[in-house]
Amino acid sequence: FLQQKNVATDFIQQDDHYATGVVNVTFSDRNEPIYTIEQPVAWDFIRNSPPIVELVKNAAVFVHGSLIARSTTSCQTLLALIEAAPVR
Repeated sequence: FLQQKNVATDFIQQDDHYATGVVNVTFSDRNEPIYTIEQPVAWDFIRNSPPIVELVKNAAVFVHGSLIARSTTSCQTLLALIEAAPVR
């Protein structure tokens, strides 16, 4: 799908052991959403590599969310990429 839309997939990681992230939503009796973010899932194991560091070094801006910091592997990757990023 991404390739059909001309979105580069060179830096998308795949994980043979962990599923894609899942967020389950239920509603309270007051109709407020309650989110359960499943773990462990693939985004808990984002691996760093020299090509990814170079990509971030050359990016105009590095934007990230907070879920990457919930596991040791992904958090270490995040910290390395923050260090490499010219603007974050």
